Amino acid sequence: MKNKANWDSFVLTGCNTDPTDTDGLVSPIPTPPVEQAIKQTLTRGMYESFAWGQVTIYNGRAYISMQVTHSNPNTSSSSTYTLFTIFKDEAKPQFTGTSFTIALNAVMYVTKQSSNPTLWTNAVPIDCTIDVNGFVRINTLWQLSLPNDFCVQVCDSYALHNQS
Repeated sequence: MKNKANWDSFVLTGCNTDPTDTDGLVSPIPTPPVEQAIKQTLTRGMYESFAWGQVTIYNGRAYISMQVTHSNPNTSSSSTYTLFTIFKDEAKPQFTGTSFTIALNAVMYVTKQSSNPTLWTNAVPIDCTIDVNGFVRINTLWQLSLPNDFCVQVCDSYALHNQS
C-alpha cells in the first residue's frame, strides 16, 4: 500500500492502527478474525525423527505448513511414501468424482550437513498428494530413490469441498 507522505515507498497493510491518520499512512484493510480457524499440530510415523507444523482450516480451505525429517537406515522405498496423516475429518478433502488425490507443493532436501543447527541442502521438487483419507504422500517413482536421511517441506492449501 502506498505511503501518502512518500509515494515512492510502500508500507504493509495491517501495520498501521492510527485512527487520526497523523502519520500519513493509509489505514489498514480489516482482516477476518483468526480465532474462527481450526488449527491442528500433526505428528505421525514410525521413523520421523522430527515433524513440526500445522494445518489450519479457514473459510472452506485447509492450509498445510509442515516439515518432516526422516531418518531410517533401511529406507528402500521407490514408490509412494506416507509423510503424515491428517486425523481430523473436517481437515480431510471431502470431494467426489474420479480424482481421489489433490496435488500439494513439496520440496525434498536430500543432503544433511552436520552443523548446529542442522542444514539441509540440495532441494528437489517432488510429487506430493493428499487423499480423501488424509494421507499426505510423496511419490518417488521415476524421480529418485529415497535416501536414508531426508527432509520434506509441504506448504500449500486446498479446498475442502469440490464443485461437482
